[in-house]
Amino acid sequence: MDRALEIHIEGVVQGVGFRPFVYNLARQHGVLGWVRNTSAGVDIHAEGLPDSLKAFVAALTEQAPPLARVHHLSVRARQVRTAHQLLD
Repeated sequence: MDRALEIHIEGVVQGVGFRPFVYNLARQHGVLGWVRNTSAGVDIHAEGLPDSLKAFVAALTEQAPPLARVHHLSVRARQVRTAHQLLD
């Protein structure tokens, strides 16, 4: 059964290729969703199988781009959305 997570990352995560990194990482782990920069960092909505999401979240810090510095990462469970809602 799919699960959904809201992930917020603070630190040096803008202008260092972090969003493309998240996109490629999500593809590797079979995770769907979106990623966007905010004034406070990066927000990610991720959906997938529990084991895939766990590996995805771990890789966000373990495999981050060389210039990125993750100072804080928070994860909250969210409601799974339909494919159409992910595009909105």
